[in-house]
Amino acid sequence: QLLDSPPGTAEQWTTLALYQEADSDLTAATVSAANAVRMSPDSVAALKAAARIQEKAGLIAEASAAYQRLAAVEPRFQTEHWKHVADLHRRLGQAEAALNTGRKLLAAAPDNPEHYRFYADLCFQLGQLDAGLEALQQSVRVNPNDVATLQATAAALADRFRTDEAIEYYWKAFGAADGIEQKISLIQSLSRLYLRSDGFPLLVTRLQNMMREDEAGANGIMLCLANAYRAAGDPGMTRQTLERMLADDANNVKLLSELSVLAEQQSDFVAAADFQKRIHAVAPSSKTAARLANLLLRSGTIDAEEARWQ
Repeated sequence: QLLDSPPGTAEQWTTLALYQEADSDLTAATVSAANAVRMSPDSVAALKAAARIQEKAGLIAEASAAYQRLAAVEPRFQTEHWKHVADLHRRLGQAEAALNTGRKLLAAAPDNPEHYRFYADLCFQLGQLDAGLEALQQSVRVNPNDVATLQATAAALADRFRTDEAIEYYWKAFGAADGIEQKISLIQSLSRLYLRSDGFPLLVTRLQNMMREDEAGANGIMLCLANAYRAAGDPGMTRQTLERMLADDANNVKLLSELSVLAEQQSDFVAAADFQKRIHAVAPSSKTAARLANLLLRSGTIDAEEARWQ
């Protein structure tokens, strides 16, 4: 009806553009979105639809202009719109325009670490390596305990084979991290860097010292140590470290599972089966029983008929 009896309203043209977009008719959707913007140049809904559809249609310059307009009419979300503008400038090969837009982003929220990381990524993609690294380091100075920024800075330094500096930033991130999963991830990155510089024993010593200095958090550090050995390709020391932890938490299913798998990888099927028996005693299921039967068979403890029965 709208196409047969124009002009209609901006809202109607926007709705039509969305239907056409859903129907994958981007050519028609682009025209409808442009009509909506022409009828209401400051309509956020029309501009958002136009920007998204134009970008999908490969009209990068037009999409960039729409996002710039959005940044002006929707100041609450202007930083998100500037991110789009910067990325579209990059895609158009307009490096200086992209970087200028990125600088606007930093100026709008100078304490926001996410914006620094975005600008740094933009710099790296445009080949401005020093500028990107400087942005990350500036963010660390502003937000010294932001783990994501510390980790990004460390990774950027590691990529440039500035290994000692990368290690320093990873340790800062490790100190600022709260959860054990995050600490383990950082230790895995640290392990690779220490191995690169033939300094892995230094990492082990540091973690062991941390265990002695912090008895309350010793188990968490010991788990990090086990993962360091795992990253170094040393299943024997990984298993030995986890077994020390098991002494204080004999029914920990996660630890028992890891130990059972490690023992199996070492072809120690008797030990793998023993760990699996303990798992089945704590948390019995058909899955744990099946794995136990398989390990007992491989260890020679039972024959195939008994394994099938179990």
